[in-house]
Amino acid sequence: MIVCFECPDDRKREMDELIAKGGYRDYSEFISLAIANQFLLHSRAGIVAGIVVESASASSRERQANSKSGSSGSLNNESKDGSEIERPILGDVPEVFRAPKMLSADVRLASIPEDFFVLGEDIPLERWLFGQFNRLLPAKASCRAIANMLPTHTEGLELGKAAVEIARQARNLAIELQRRDSLLSTDRDDQLSTALPSPSSAEKGIARYSSQFVGGMNKRGQLSGLLASLKLIGRCEGKKSTISLTEAGWSFALLQNPCLDGTDGRTADKFSDEEREFLCSLIHNAVPQERSAYKTIIELIGQGHNTPENLDVALQKHVSPNFNASQSFIATQRSGAISRMTDLGLVARERDGIRVKYVVTERGKQFLGKMHHE
Repeated sequence: MIVCFECPDDRKREMDELIAKGGYRDYSEFISLAIANQFLLHSRAGIVAGIVVESASASSRERQANSKSGSSGSLNNESKDGSEIERPILGDVPEVFRAPKMLSADVRLASIPEDFFVLGEDIPLERWLFGQFNRLLPAKASCRAIANMLPTHTEGLELGKAAVEIARQARNLAIELQRRDSLLSTDRDDQLSTALPSPSSAEKGIARYSSQFVGGMNKRGQLSGLLASLKLIGRCEGKKSTISLTEAGWSFALLQNPCLDGTDGRTADKFSDEEREFLCSLIHNAVPQERSAYKTIIELIGQGHNTPENLDVALQKHVSPNFNASQSFIATQRSGAISRMTDLGLVARERDGIRVKYVVTERGKQFLGKMHHE
């Protein structure tokens, strides 16, 4: 089928750049994947709770007062007319993403949610973490924000409201990290600002970040999103729509981060070695879906399936027989998992012109070896 549509010049340039880097074979694959991603988002509407972004007509005077007070319980930072978030001073990371203080005795942490899967189980590709959870730095930022909000919400945070507030501040963080990406000429694969709400995306980017990188909850009280998937947040007992960090989430928030805590604003590192080891250990011990995905990909790369195309073909055998997985769906799941593994230093991308090859790092070999010796 041939479909014609209008494409702005800047979108065309972005597509050209991604295709040239080897991320997609051609325009057809790029557009098909985008449509599949959007369909997948809509098809999960029964699982991922919708988040309503409040209109800009709320009292701007109240928001200004909260912003000026510096209270960690309220993160709104909008301009006087309520339509635009103030830009931070260059070189500044919003305070809510800075390292939290020590845990107060009256702050209520959540238990790690029970998992449907068992550690060590081979989990099919369609049950891996959602492919659009394509970076891990947003998880760090969101854990930091929740940790800084909890002292004034000791019984837990109302998820819908907190998710939007954190996403708005994440857009401020994106401004600073885009500045660093430009300053350091960071390669597209390694950009710090990827997956954060674009300053120009308005409410659509806020809603996406809210649901994917903070969390959503359905009518049955089931949490969704990257933080819940990694066991970094959980529901507070007795309060259906209230969440808190788990012990793992709080510990992760406390760890120093070179991107959020660096003083010179000139580092391109997303995580410290300590943070990477912490997340790898958490995934190995408590996140069956991610553990299985990493094991599968590391083994397949080791068997020579080390390009996007070859890996996608091999991954078709890891889809449930009764699940109709399109090529674009498999590509989304593979791309998301590879990007998360790259953030953790388990795999690396090597480029030869427009061609991309995946390489298992020493840390990746150790991760796999740990499972083989159990």
